[in-house]
Amino acid sequence: MKNNYPTLCSVHDCNEKCRAKGLCYYHYQTLKNRGEIGTKKCSVEQCHRFAYAKGFCRLHLLKFNRSGTAYTKKQCPFPGCNKQIRHYSTYCSTHKIRAERCRKKNLPITASRYDLFSNKNNPRWNNGTSDYPNHYQMKLMRKRKVIETNGLCEQCKLPGRVIHHKDLTKSNHDYLNFIFLCRKCHIKEHKKMGTKYGRPPL
Repeated sequence: MKNNYPTLCSVHDCNEKCRAKGLCYYHYQTLKNRGEIGTKKCSVEQCHRFAYAKGFCRLHLLKFNRSGTAYTKKQCPFPGCNKQIRHYSTYCSTHKIRAERCRKKNLPITASRYDLFSNKNNPRWNNGTSDYPNHYQMKLMRKRKVIETNGLCEQCKLPGRVIHHKDLTKSNHDYLNFIFLCRKCHIKEHKKMGTKYGRPPL
């Protein structure tokens, strides 16, 4: 013979399986401990459980007693971000570091990467000065060398990186005074001349 017992909890809007006396485990324990079954819903949004105490269900009541607030998720306030974050977090893990950098530099959260790291905001900012007079001329000559050598070291033919002043000066930016080298060959050149290695800025 088939049992005629209900398969779902008899409480309205409860879809849990029936455990005892036509009730699910949660409502049966509530009836057993309190003598009545609650009919109010949990005060937390998007929670469909019935309230157990203080307006919360058992799950949110436990978290309320631990942290002082019921666990609720909210959307990351960064523009265009749809990630859900915990109630005590300010931003999601993707935008948390960015928001902290913007706060330290007194910039809006929507500041671009250029605004975060350009000019005085750059950690390597040196008040716009350079160790090389007419630095822009050296940059132009370096571009010519890179195109001429296809980006390869003129000595070992490996990918190059720096330009070396043959006369070891910082002011003579003549094209014939330059040689395009990799880092290892650049160090060797300085050792041959008995000078301390210092890589020119790229």
